[in-house]
Amino acid sequence: PEEALNYKLGKTANIREVLAIDTIYADASKGQRASRDDLMRAFGTTDAYEIAEVILKRGRLQITTDQRRRLIEEKRRRIITLVMRGCVDPRTNLPIPRLRIEQAMAKIRCRIDPFLSAEEQVGGIIDSLSSVIPIKFTTVKAMLRVPPQFAAKVYGMVKSAGAIERQEWKGDGSLVLWTSMPAGTFHSLTDRISRMTRGRVEVKELR
Repeated sequence: PEEALNYKLGKTANIREVLAIDTIYADASKGQRASRDDLMRAFGTTDAYEIAEVILKRGRLQITTDQRRRLIEEKRRRIITLVMRGCVDPRTNLPIPRLRIEQAMAKIRCRIDPFLSAEEQVGGIIDSLSSVIPIKFTTVKAMLRVPPQFAAKVYGMVKSAGAIERQEWKGDGSLVLWTSMPAGTFHSLTDRISRMTRGRVEVKELR
């Protein structure tokens, strides 16, 4: 059921919202309840909610074809986003376009686990993608000098990327930021900042 799937995915925290009844069956199709002795041996408790938590967290949930397709598509989109944010083409040091990533994933016949997070899977997928396209995961450290008239806006943009390591507000209202972020995110963010400020923010990559 959808409630069990939401619990396994962490979208529902209360196990009591998932169970229709607080009974554990040895064979649900026959209506055969598990004995207390069997439950104690298997789970160390007879509490139905504790046992249900263990089963859902560690077990393999049976889901419908539509649920599986939906989960895989959600994970696929998230993985592509993570690749775009964190990786560059090492020949140009520029982000890799979404379409190129999608085509490469199709070429390697990328298999996505509907129950593992995108973050858990992306490393292995990047390794596989490297066999068909030039790709490199890298982090960029940089310093940004922002004129007073753009300081608040740029600060908000960089902060939303979760990338501020240090900040220094000057007496004239200007701002200096030290940042660290995945290369794809860096190039995308600094491009937006440059367009907004018409190139009046100084960006210096640090080694």
